[in-house]
Amino acid sequence: MWDWNKENKGKYRGYRYETANFALRQVGPEDAPALLQCYGDAEAVALMNGDNCGRGFYCATLADMESYIRIWQGEGYARPAVIDKHTGEVIGTLEIFGGEAGVLRVDLRRDYEREDVLRELYTLALREFTRDFPMSALVTKAPPAAKARRKVLEALGFAGPEAFRGYPDYYRMPAGRMRRELGIAYCGLACCLCSENATCPGCQEAGCGNHETCRNYQCCQEKGFSGCWECPGFPCDAPMMEKARVRAFARFVREHGEEALLDCLENGVKAGLVYHREGLAGDYDLGTEEEVLGLLSGLLEKGKESPAGQRTVEELIGAVYELNQASGMDSGVYAAEECAELIKELMKEQRGKGSRESLVEEACDVLLTTAILLKKHGVEKDEIENRIRFKASKALERWRDSGEV
Repeated sequence: MWDWNKENKGKYRGYRYETANFALRQVGPEDAPALLQCYGDAEAVALMNGDNCGRGFYCATLADMESYIRIWQGEGYARPAVIDKHTGEVIGTLEIFGGEAGVLRVDLRRDYEREDVLRELYTLALREFTRDFPMSALVTKAPPAAKARRKVLEALGFAGPEAFRGYPDYYRMPAGRMRRELGIAYCGLACCLCSENATCPGCQEAGCGNHETCRNYQCCQEKGFSGCWECPGFPCDAPMMEKARVRAFARFVREHGEEALLDCLENGVKAGLVYHREGLAGDYDLGTEEEVLGLLSGLLEKGKESPAGQRTVEELIGAVYELNQASGMDSGVYAAEECAELIKELMKEQRGKGSRESLVEEACDVLLTTAILLKKHGVEKDEIENRIRFKASKALERWRDSGEV
């Protein structure tokens, strides 16, 4: 495998990212010949996002490619080259901008326009870019011809296709980035997780555009309350109190305190819950106030548990299972997805293109999701051990009796 550290230590500015199969660092002039294979391919360019880019990204000559790279090396750009760690080849670039919406461009050589590659890079963007480039949501374009992109984006939970700044075919995922310092709004809304929190200072700093007409804001300001939960008349008939999520959040603060609610929401982010998934609705928008309070109580208990390193494997599996149950996530779907990923790694190994690290990682993911699935169906540790002993014994008997493996 190509030695990333040896080749690139200290060579490029700022950022560096890695996945199981790819390394990303700022694009450089020496990448031009390799990138021309990507940007000199009209079919590959047709799948790229050229919106608002003048002449588009097609490069007919090496000079064209070098001119783009000079632009991308500017301080205003985060345009990392994507490098196959197994071969050392530069196979494309990504581009990311933060702000109200973080725009992700994914430009790949045509032979890398595959679901497994796209899933790995989109997952990296969701995990790393939303953390390092402040944004309220991650948006990326996938035209109708980009079937693999659309399939992966939909599987990852992106909403779309939709228009973005007047251009069609965009997919959106709320960033889920928590800004704890923004706290909770007077009514109970979670400013810390709001999809507008990239630029808004929060309700209690008069950040909402309608604060002058908001009954909850004006009432709390007038009476000196930290929030509606301090009012003897809670919940009142203000329009915001009609929403089960808002009432539940405020009631939770009334009973446990604001810091406890923030802890719950932080645990929710770690568990994959999204506050604003489509528009202003998300995973906390359950049918009743009691259901929302039940979800918050489950997240509160997760925060009281001992650190992961001090818990047994059974305890950790149980904790993840309970979070899945509270959030409504289907453990069976996760198990099937991880099995599919393991099969891909096994096929790569057969072709001599896999890596031990990736194979072990996917195999362990299968073990974890399978353990959670078994717990869902009430299968205890003793039963699992007994079944494995039985099956292993039968396999050994077949070998002794008939030589069958």
